[in-house]
Amino acid sequence: MKKYKIKNNLYYVTSLQTFLEFTGHIYGEDWSSFFVPCDDTPDVYNPVRNLTAHPNGIGQLNLTWKPPDLDSTLFAAFSYVVTYVLHRHDACLQHVDLSGEISVNDTEVVLTGLEDFAIYSISVIPRTKSVRQNVNITVEGLPVQIVQKTLPSAPSRSPNIMVDGESTTQTSLTFTWDPVSCEDLNGVFIQYTYSFHQTDSDVIIAEGSIREQSLRRITFKGLTACTNYTFNIRVDNDAFNGKYNTKYATTSLSIPGNETNLILKPGTNDTCADGNTCLIATWQKPGSSSCPVDYQMISLHQIDVDNCRDTSPELISSSDFGSDQLEHVFSRLNPNSLYRATLSLGNSMGSVATTRELRAPEGGKLLIFF
Repeated sequence: MKKYKIKNNLYYVTSLQTFLEFTGHIYGEDWSSFFVPCDDTPDVYNPVRNLTAHPNGIGQLNLTWKPPDLDSTLFAAFSYVVTYVLHRHDACLQHVDLSGEISVNDTEVVLTGLEDFAIYSISVIPRTKSVRQNVNITVEGLPVQIVQKTLPSAPSRSPNIMVDGESTTQTSLTFTWDPVSCEDLNGVFIQYTYSFHQTDSDVIIAEGSIREQSLRRITFKGLTACTNYTFNIRVDNDAFNGKYNTKYATTSLSIPGNETNLILKPGTNDTCADGNTCLIATWQKPGSSSCPVDYQMISLHQIDVDNCRDTSPELISSSDFGSDQLEHVFSRLNPNSLYRATLSLGNSMGSVATTRELRAPEGGKLLIFF
């Protein structure tokens, strides 16, 4: 009984014919040139030596090794098959199977395009051809494996921000955001970093960090109605800070502010037509509110007649006008009578009113400012 070897497997057979029946494969016309007695076949099981791997920049690993410890006179030049398998992203709990394979002729190679902050299992297999006794078959050595982690990098994605519309009020805003996947985190989670300010101002209202990865909601209170705000947030890992993502939001609509600085003064002979007694009202746009003024209305009531106060003031005049008008003149009034001017500013949420009272002078004119 003779022992034959092919493709690194040993079989005990009595003849080449029995061997072929056993394997079911014919590898060539001249069988004897493909099946060599083991006594005449060199030992091809030796692996590469001193395999090392280390990071060589983001997404790269540098591999080096030495050739197998074999008699070079028995073999042609070596080539090497390098196989690398991504077992998992180090920030992820689930197992991942992504693999690649390359062939090289040197004893050093740089693997590129790898996932950041991931664990790879790498194997190197030597491959050559026997050059003894006219045998021309490819033989492989045993694989050598090594496990190496790639470097962390900056998170490749920013949190996706949303505004919680149901929680939005005239004085508060609530933001939520999606988690950054472990594949995009590219490192160990450290914190979310955020800032919050009024959009038309660089003054920071709030800033800070959230170190609980599952906490992805924040509410800002004490805000101004009808005002636009800016919320920025990023995710940071243990090596790098991510990029900010930004979301704009506006607090709910409210009635306009009532700080109109309404002023009421008597008119003069130069400002009142035909020498009549008149009142002039002037005012400013609300300064403390960003809520829109959709309409303005001003009215004038006579409070008393000849120093007798009227419990049911008579409406003397009423006018509606646009939000850009800031002055109105009331003409042909009774001298020495007390008048009340009322300015109303409104929008779809309601209105706010400001009043001023002033007695018209004898034969003079009354000016209203507000």
